[in-house]
Amino acid sequence: MLPELRPGTLVQGRYLTAQRLGSGGMEAVYLAQYRRLGWDIVPAKGHSADYGGISMQKKILPIIASVLASASLLIALLLLLGDVHAEAAPTATDTTAVRLAAGVGLSPGYSQEAEPGTVVTYTHILTNTGTVTDTFRLGATNSRGWTVTLGGGDGPTSTLEVSGGATDTFTVSVAVPLTAMADITASTFITATSQVTPTALDTITDITTVTQIAGVELSPGYSRTVEPGTVATYTHVITNTGWSEATFHLTHHSSRNWTVEYVTPITLDGSLSGRNTTTLVVSVTVPPDAGGLTDETTITATGPLDALATATDTTVVSEGMRYIYLPLVM
Repeated sequence: MLPELRPGTLVQGRYLTAQRLGSGGMEAVYLAQYRRLGWDIVPAKGHSADYGGISMQKKILPIIASVLASASLLIALLLLLGDVHAEAAPTATDTTAVRLAAGVGLSPGYSQEAEPGTVVTYTHILTNTGTVTDTFRLGATNSRGWTVTLGGGDGPTSTLEVSGGATDTFTVSVAVPLTAMADITASTFITATSQVTPTALDTITDITTVTQIAGVELSPGYSRTVEPGTVATYTHVITNTGWSEATFHLTHHSSRNWTVEYVTPITLDGSLSGRNTTTLVVSVTVPPDAGGLTDETTITATGPLDALATATDTTVVSEGMRYIYLPLVM
């Protein structure tokens, strides 16, 4: 029969440890009987394999079934139930809510110059500083109402999908109107907003400065024939071909150093608004003794950025009336 377990037998956790009193060894038949019960028998810690001390391991439910089949192990059952219990151990569940981390960063805005009637393009980097893939809504507005296009599309809005921790690039195109005045600036505000967390956003500013397009035209000069001692007049049109107001400096040169004047009320340093014109009347005074001579008067209009236009007027002086003096006959 199986040996009884005496008081003092230690039951620890799900393992049963028993040590027989006395110095006798455990016969192999007992080991076989324990194994038939489904127990695993190994040498206890600190003992050799002579079975003077043994450790018996068994899962809870099979142990109960085996013990009920053998009254000789009643003490072992009571000890086991008293310390281990046949019921399942209580459990607890911890629930961790993982929040989606969203964030966005834009490379800084910068400044560029552009001429009226041109399109200036800015390139930026968008960084998804969050941990999940996010779709960012891009939007742009211009302080002067100029047309802005995002990402090569056809309007001021666009979207960009970027994986968590990754980057992508996009462009901002600003159309500068033909009528934009020189030296003015326009600010374009770009905002990127997370669709995962709409409060996660970033805004930058691009600045466009309009450069001056300078240009001047002067209608061509022409030729006129006049009498000695008269005044020859020439009419010209000065055009500011730039888009900004400009001051044009007028100079003249007479090949014969005749007197040249500007008849119209325009000063030598006249200011003219962009894409506008004004009329210039030039007078050339012909000396009385200039019969048969020719004068070339060149008018020069000089504007900003070395803009230059010239016109040459040619004054041809006729011989005039000739007088023949005959001797007086008395």
